[in-house]
Formats: sequence, structure tokens, C-alpha cells
Amino acid sequence: MVLWAGWPFLARGAQSIIHRSPNMWTLIGLGTDTAYVYSVVT
Repeated sequence: MVLWAGWPFLARGAQSIIHRSPNMWTLIGLGTDTAYVYSVVT
């Protein structure tokens, strides 16, 4: 579910990393990834 709902954040965050211009999309993508990994681990 997270990958489906969070896909726009993850895609735009990845684009900003590729273009070497981190911005708010990068922060939201990292937060989404962190929350997903935390929910899988616990």
C-alpha cells in the first residue's frame, strides 16, 4: 500500500537526487521510506 500511495513522493524524490538538487520531495520520500522500513521491522 505504501508503494502505491507513496509512489509520487518516491519518484519525485529520486528525480531530485539524480539531478543533485535535494528539496522537499526528497525529504518526503525519505520519510515515507523510513516509515515503511520501520513498519516492516517492527
